[in-house]
Amino acid sequence: MATINGTALKILVGATVGAAKPVDGLTSNEQSITRALRDTTNKFSGGWKAQEYGLGEGSFSVTANYDPDANSSTYYRKEDFETALIAGTKIIVHFCDSADAGSRVVTATCLVGSVSTSAPMEENGTFTVDLSWDGLPTIGTD
Repeated sequence: MATINGTALKILVGATVGAAKPVDGLTSNEQSITRALRDTTNKFSGGWKAQEYGLGEGSFSVTANYDPDANSSTYYRKEDFETALIAGTKIIVHFCDSADAGSRVVTATCLVGSVSTSAPMEENGTFTVDLSWDGLPTIGTD
C-alpha cells in the first residue's frame, strides 16, 4: 500500500474545483471530521455503555507563507480570508488529494473562524486560517 506524499494534498477556495484558487504560499493544511456521541445507557444496557451518534462537525486549517504582493487573480490570499471573516461571508473550500483530474475531493461551505499572522525576527512571515464547516460536506472526485 502506498502512502500519499502530503505535498500532494491541497486546499483550494472557490465555487468549483476547476475555478478555485490555491492558497498562496501554502505550506501545510489539515482536515478534521468529528461526530459527538450521545450516551443512551439505561438500566437495561446490561452494564455496558450504550451510545448513538450526535452532531457532526468538520474543519480545515491552513498554514502558509505570507506574501503581501501575491497575485489575487491567481491565488486566494491572507487578505481574502480576512475580508471573508470581517464581512461574515461563507466560502467554498476544497480539500484535494492532488491537482490531477479524478482526485478525491472533500468540499464544504465554510466560515472563517480565525486568521492569525506570525512574524518572528529573521524568519518567514506566515499566516494560519481556521475554517469551520457549515453543514454537510460533499465527498467525490473532481
